[in-house]
Amino acid sequence: GRRSLRVEAHHLHARAFGGSDDLLNGATLCRMCHVRGIHAGRLGARRLVVEGHDAILWAWPGGRRVLQFRDEPGRPSQGYDA
Repeated sequence: GRRSLRVEAHHLHARAFGGSDDLLNGATLCRMCHVRGIHAGRLGARRLVVEGHDAILWAWPGGRRVLQFRDEPGRPSQGYDA
């Protein structure tokens, strides 16, 4: 993604459909990715739990998928092409 000092919050499970403001229900994106990607339907983001680890599955229309594990104490977050 882009490098930006300004980010926007995105609810992975929309509040309108019962999602919470809990940090695990959120992701931060630059404005372009948020508005032109997520809300325009060009980028998907979904929260998953993989073997007890919290992750976000990012999906693009061309079929590319990236599984990003959230930070754990003492470990940087990791992304893997899925």
